[in-house]
Amino acid sequence: MFQIVGPGRPDIASTLQQNRQTVVTAPVGASFYSTDGAGTGAWQWMKTPARWGVTHGDTGWRKLPVPPELDRDKSSFWNGTMVRRIGTIVHFMAQISPIDNVSVFTIWDVLPGFRAQRNGIPGWNWVSHSARLIDANGSSRARVIPVLQDPTIANLYYSQVNDGNKILVNVGTTTGRMAASTQWPTDDPWPEELPGTPIS
Repeated sequence: MFQIVGPGRPDIASTLQQNRQTVVTAPVGASFYSTDGAGTGAWQWMKTPARWGVTHGDTGWRKLPVPPELDRDKSSFWNGTMVRRIGTIVHFMAQISPIDNVSVFTIWDVLPGFRAQRNGIPGWNWVSHSARLIDANGSSRARVIPVLQDPTIANLYYSQVNDGNKILVNVGTTTGRMAASTQWPTDDPWPEELPGTPIS
């Protein structure tokens, strides 16, 4: 078996050191073992006819920043959100503690490397755009996946609007606390940058 060991990632030549030419000429089926995960948790790769792909990768949990819509006066709405990619699966968690009504806003503009597949996801319930949920552009063509639905506390959605990918929330009108978690498959290449900050 053809194996390469070294720092960086084989799909980005600028991250490689002495192995750059070896990576370029490596045959299909070759393996690349990164000694530093390229700073993104991408530890093991395999060369396919199409591209180098990660066969063992884990970004670890990343805490996302507080959305700008939640200013100091509304900070109690938000306990935090976290995201993690393991292989081809993205994991997402959120905690929401609303105390008053807030309009729809974006929790996270999903970065490349974390976006959900658009087609061929068996068992997923794509639902129609509703009057309660409008995206930032007022589009009525959003395709949304409900992550969490409780109209008195919060509705949380993964929305694919045109070419955009967003996690959206509209908060209800009663005091409450809710935690949500979900996961989705991605066929994005491994991310070149990671969102937020690591959770130790």
